[in-house]
Amino acid sequence: MRCPYLYESEEFRLFVRPAIALEKALTLLPKLNFEENLTRINRYFSISGEVSETQLLQQNNQVNAFVAQVRRMMQQMERFKDAIN
Repeated sequence: MRCPYLYESEEFRLFVRPAIALEKALTLLPKLNFEENLTRINRYFSISGEVSETQLLQQNNQVNAFVAQVRRMMQQMERFKDAIN
């Protein structure tokens, strides 16, 4: 749900509730080129840099939280590695 361009896509709806065999249904979907994919994504996100300060701060906070989590995990992995040795 955090990626509306995926969540609201025809492909996702087909995957969640296939009317026919999923593999066959996927072959019936139109093949999108680069421009068509960009148009689809651009409906939800600004590619041209029109991003608010609030959006930037939220993304920055998420990135920083992820970095902190990875650091904690690395420390745990190092302790685990030392315990194994």
